[in-house]
Amino acid sequence: MKTVLIVKQEDAKAAENANRILQVLTELSVVVLPTDALSCADFITVVGGDGTIVHAAKQAAEYNIPVLGINSGRVGFLAGLEPEETHLLANILRGDYHVDERMLLSVTFTVKGETVTRYALNEAVITRNGPARMIDIQLKDGLGGGRMDYRADGLIVATPTGSTAYSLSAGGPVLDPFVNGIIVTPLSPFSLQSRSVVFSPAHPLHIQAKCPSGGRIIVCLDGEEPIDVTGQEITVQKASDRVVRLIRIKKDTFFDIYKHKIMERSV
Repeated sequence: MKTVLIVKQEDAKAAENANRILQVLTELSVVVLPTDALSCADFITVVGGDGTIVHAAKQAAEYNIPVLGINSGRVGFLAGLEPEETHLLANILRGDYHVDERMLLSVTFTVKGETVTRYALNEAVITRNGPARMIDIQLKDGLGGGRMDYRADGLIVATPTGSTAYSLSAGGPVLDPFVNGIIVTPLSPFSLQSRSVVFSPAHPLHIQAKCPSGGRIIVCLDGEEPIDVTGQEITVQKASDRVVRLIRIKKDTFFDIYKHKIMERSV
């Protein structure tokens, strides 16, 4: 089998763990390819935290390649293994594992007159680039025709995978990743009645935001570099052309992982 090993950059702990993992892969006769040979791999091995796993998983989704995350961060909610469990890598060669499919969001907007689509595994955040002041946000349901208006610091549009990330910290609900839905959670809304809403993934959501006091509107996908979308409509919907495939070797359920890594954590 062939894999590509992706390691969190400039992280001593991740580099140390990666060296041990590389040794295990070599002992198992797994060929480790360079990072520019992603399309030739049977699976991707990622050593890092959830952010590293998210970014690598989106790259792998372009080629429909499954990803195994090995935790080297603080939480590692998306990781399939902990560093001390690398002996379980042999299960992949035996076919003793499962592949969970996770939905992606496609986020479409215009950059310099060109329509662009980007993808998010956790969330798309629409907010203001500058001082923390409220913005006016209009959300339209592209299928049912309904409309919702928010006055808030921003809007989080999250997948079930992202329900345990930024949306959760903003008061959003936790969704089992196998429950299809798109979560819309306002950031610090002006109205106490503004709560998270879960939409069907069949519904494209059209979003426009304005700064009453001036300023730029940005969209940030999975914590990546913000993109200026001032004056534009953003369309967010379930991606129809790709999914993220995560390798699960252990028998832990979503509830087990959520309880251990979220509910029982002190920090």
